[in-house]
Amino acid sequence: MPKNFQIIIFALVLLFTSCHNSEKKDQLHVFLNSLPEQVSTKKTSEGAGYYIIKQTHEPLFRRGDGQYYTSKILKSWNRNTEYTRFTFCPDTSKCFNKSHFFTLDFFKEYINETTKRYNKNFTLNRRGECFDIKFDKSNAGYLSFLAQYGSAPTIKKNKNMEEGLGHFSVAEISNNKILLKRKKSIRNGYNSIVFYESSSWDKSKFQNKESVDFNAIGSHDYPLWLKQSENHISFENIQLQSLILLINHPDKEIRKTLYNCMDVEKLRQAFFPGRKQFFDIKTILPVGIRGGKSGRPMQTCSVLRKNHKTEKPIVFLNYKENNKKQLENFAEDFLKKTGIKIKIIQVTQKEFFKALNSSRKPYNLMIVKFGAVFSEYASFFYFFINKYGYYNYSSLEMLPLYKKLFKANTEDKATIALQMLDEIKKEFLALPLYQGIKTFYYPKKIKNLEVGKGFSEYTEVADLRW
Repeated sequence: MPKNFQIIIFALVLLFTSCHNSEKKDQLHVFLNSLPEQVSTKKTSEGAGYYIIKQTHEPLFRRGDGQYYTSKILKSWNRNTEYTRFTFCPDTSKCFNKSHFFTLDFFKEYINETTKRYNKNFTLNRRGECFDIKFDKSNAGYLSFLAQYGSAPTIKKNKNMEEGLGHFSVAEISNNKILLKRKKSIRNGYNSIVFYESSSWDKSKFQNKESVDFNAIGSHDYPLWLKQSENHISFENIQLQSLILLINHPDKEIRKTLYNCMDVEKLRQAFFPGRKQFFDIKTILPVGIRGGKSGRPMQTCSVLRKNHKTEKPIVFLNYKENNKKQLENFAEDFLKKTGIKIKIIQVTQKEFFKALNSSRKPYNLMIVKFGAVFSEYASFFYFFINKYGYYNYSSLEMLPLYKKLFKANTEDKATIALQMLDEIKKEFLALPLYQGIKTFYYPKKIKNLEVGKGFSEYTEVADLRW
C-alpha cells in the first residue's frame, strides 16, 4: 500500500474516532419515570412532558420576579398600565426548522388562537411588523398565560412530534426512548439528549458516566453507584412539590372518613418504609407558594355510621415495590379502626401512569406528587378538574374557580387559590402528606448549573457548558 494512502486511511480513522468520542461526550442521558407518548405542548402538565418541551420550545415570555417579563422571541413588546392593550413584535429570524420560520403570518395565527384560549373577547390588529391585542377589561394574567410552555409557539412535525423555537428538536421517539438533537451544534455543551423510561433500561450500563441525569426519577430509584460517583456533585433542595393521598370515591361520607382517619405519619411510613425525614404541610400547596403552610392537616377521626355500608373494598393503587407488606399492615389496622376495608393493588410504574390517564379511574386511593412545573397555582389544581384530572367526579365549584386563575392578577390569584383549597378540604378530595426534599446529582464538569433556582428542578440543557 502506498505510504500516502496509508496516511490518508490513518487520518480518516482518527477523524472517525474523534467524531465518535465527541458525540458521546456531548450527549446527555436523562432517565424519566415514564415517557410521554407524544412530544407536545399539551403534555406540559406532566413532569416528563414539561422537561422535554422545555428543551424543544420557547414560550413567548419568560417570567422573572413579580410581574417582570422578558422575551427571547420578540424583538420588542409593550403594554399599557391597565393591562388592556398589548403590542408584540416577533423576531422573524427565529425558526422551527430549516423550512419553517417564525413569520408574521404564523405569528398572527398563533397569537389569535392562543389568546382565544385565554379570553375570547379581544381584537387583533397588525401594525407594520407588530401586532396589537386589545381587551375591553383588564387582563393582568395574560402575560403569565403566554409565559407557560403549554402556550409556546409550536408546529406539528407528525402525529407524535411537535417542533418549537427552542434549541433542540425531536429526532426519534419510541416506547422507551426519545432522542433530541440541537439545531445548531456548539462546542463544550450538549448537542443531543436521550430520554429513557427508567423501568425499561439497565441503569448499571451508565455507571460512572459523566453525562447522565437521574434527577427526574424518584430518589429511591437512584442507582447505588451514583452516591459514590467521583464524576458527580450533589446538593439537597426543598422542592416546590407536594405528596398527597388522592381520594377518588363518589361517597362524601366515605371520603370524609378516609381523610380524617388516615394517620399521616403511619401512612407515609408504610408507603416509604425506612424513610425518616418528612417536611410537614397543611395544604396541597407546598411552602414557597402563597397559601402553602407548614404543619399537618387538621384531622378529626369519626367512623361511618353502622347503617352506612361500603359495598366494595377501597382500592389503593401501589406503584412501589418494597412496601406492599407495610401497606397491607396499615390497611388491616385501618379496617379495625374504621370498619373500612382497603385492598392494596400492586402495579408497575407504566400501569400507574396508564391508570391516571384512563377515562374511568380504576382506583379510590393513590399517593401522587403535585409539582409546579409552570411555577403557577394551576399546576396544583389542574388534576382536580373532572374533564382533565385524576378523578371520576369533581366538585362543581372547582372548574369556574380554576378558569379564573388564568385571568387574575397576582393578588387575586392568591385569593382564588385559598377558595380552591377550602373546596378541596370541604369535599375531602386529597390529604396532604409532605413536601418534597430531594438530593440532586449532576456531573462535576458543568459550570453554570442553576437547578433549584426558584424551586425549579428541570434544567435547560441548552445553557449547560463545561
